[in-house]
Amino acid sequence: MDCNASIAIVCIILAFGSVDSDSDTKDVQSQSAAYTLSANDLIQAYIKNEVTADSKYNGKVVAIYGRIEEIGKDIMDEAYITIGNVSSDFMDRSVQCSFTESELGSFGGLSKGMQVTIKGRVDGLMMNVRVNECRITDIPK
Repeated sequence: MDCNASIAIVCIILAFGSVDSDSDTKDVQSQSAAYTLSANDLIQAYIKNEVTADSKYNGKVVAIYGRIEEIGKDIMDEAYITIGNVSSDFMDRSVQCSFTESELGSFGGLSKGMQVTIKGRVDGLMMNVRVNECRITDIPK
């Protein structure tokens, strides 16, 4: 198997592993956040020491606040919002929050630059800090 085929297979496996269901989102939303912090603080924790950050945050429900950097869809056509932005190692990193189809109605009034608070489950670092099963919990007026 050549290198390009191996990379494609890994990308497909990772993408399918990140697909959220409505029941997952409801489960996360019924839990209290273990931590409330800014998106930039979460990114900095992962830049400083990924192993320590994973042991503290990975798998935990968090409430993250910050400025929307991007609203888009990934390669699997799943909606996401990135918040926060920290430059490190010649790249910009954000918190990438994934949403289920049922949560897309909350995207209507959003735009880049708005401050939001998003609740979800941390899924570690993969270019960006990944947070899945998300719901927007606060949009300051």
